[in-house]
Amino acid sequence: MGDRKLAGVITLTVDGEKQSCAGNFKFNLGTPTRTTLVGQDGVHGFSEEPTAPYIEGDLRKTKGLDVKAFYNKEGIDAQLKLGTGETFVFIDGWVNGEGTIDTKEATMPFRFDAMSAEQV
Repeated sequence: MGDRKLAGVITLTVDGEKQSCAGNFKFNLGTPTRTTLVGQDGVHGFSEEPTAPYIEGDLRKTKGLDVKAFYNKEGIDAQLKLGTGETFVFIDGWVNGEGTIDTKEATMPFRFDAMSAEQV
């Protein structure tokens, strides 16, 4: 029997540094966004626009993490490894966000957009 684990543990590194992942993570490899085009006479087809590959979720603010420097990162790579063993690399990206920290849980929202992404 194979491993049936589908979700749970993830590992995230940004610019080679392992991050403390609190949860609520999502990612997109840059799948285009399609919008159905409808006219008064029926469905005409769809339009398609590119989507930036991204990873987003909540990180844990750990002692020593320079929040300002972290949110100013750009031109870097991120790697996301899932509990299934799959690994995804996000290339030439930047950290989005404003750097707000939730002190109750020591969490900070994280979004990393990239120029490209691939499964390795």
